[in-house]
Amino acid sequence: PNPFNPVITLDIDIHRSGELRIEVYDVSGNSLGVINNGYVNAGNQSFQWIGKNSSSGMYFFKITDGGIVQIRKAVLLK
Repeated sequence: PNPFNPVITLDIDIHRSGELRIEVYDVSGNSLGVINNGYVNAGNQSFQWIGKNSSSGMYFFKITDGGIVQIRKAVLLK
């Protein structure tokens, strides 16, 4: 759900098995960490980020799947 508190689940449909990297950024562009950085199988995959130590606000999730980059945004509301 969006907004979330304090856990968000990112459901991603992976078309081909391969490397997948998911990074979290705050609104200032600061990296808050990497959720996943490695090989994943094709199909629907779920990844979670726990924002309990982060303040309320907008967060961005950069998803890199091979040469494809997507940005998703979510609001943490405490």
